[in-house]
Amino acid sequence: NCYAYFFTFFLSNFTVQRSSLVKTAYITVFENPIANFSSTPETVTLFDPIIYFTDLSQFNIVAWNWSFNELGFSNIQHPNFTFPDVDTGSYLIKLSVENTNGCRDSIAKYVKIHGESGIFIPNAFSPDGDNLNETFSPKGFGITDENYSFLIFNRWGELIFESHKLDDGWDGTYKKTLVEVGVYVWKLNYKDINGKTWQYTGKVTIIK
Repeated sequence: NCYAYFFTFFLSNFTVQRSSLVKTAYITVFENPIANFSSTPETVTLFDPIIYFTDLSQFNIVAWNWSFNELGFSNIQHPNFTFPDVDTGSYLIKLSVENTNGCRDSIAKYVKIHGESGIFIPNAFSPDGDNLNETFSPKGFGITDENYSFLIFNRWGELIFESHKLDDGWDGTYKKTLVEVGVYVWKLNYKDINGKTWQYTGKVTIIK
């Protein structure tokens, strides 16, 4: 706690009567401040890496000192900060406060910047040798090769293509022979850069 100190004096008279005098003093204990804050939005991504901080500290706060992972600083009560849009991860936020009695407290919390991911899967392609739409594969961003699986099946449910790399697309062949024009089923499994697993199933048409 934050204290204001007063001294106590003891006077003794060691005479025959052995008398003494005691003066009582008091100690004033000031209420400690309690540092706290919240942040919004709850989920922050690289596309919009700005976070708004709300001071929730208690007991007559008059001064605030914020540190945003040493990337920036602020002394206003409710600041906001834009984090770098080039790297995901956790950032340490520190808040130190002081009240009207000069007492201090501090708190530190982590905020997390998430990556973005998205995927597009065509519904048709034409492997006819004209160098246009020759292969079929998912296209996207924020996708990892971890647990990546892209499977193609013919109308009888036979697996005719399998890939475990995002850049490895199907050229429309099975056993080195171009398959017939028609509809084929695909199944996709992948993990994004935030560690979330996704599963999709769809159809693609081969045209000529």
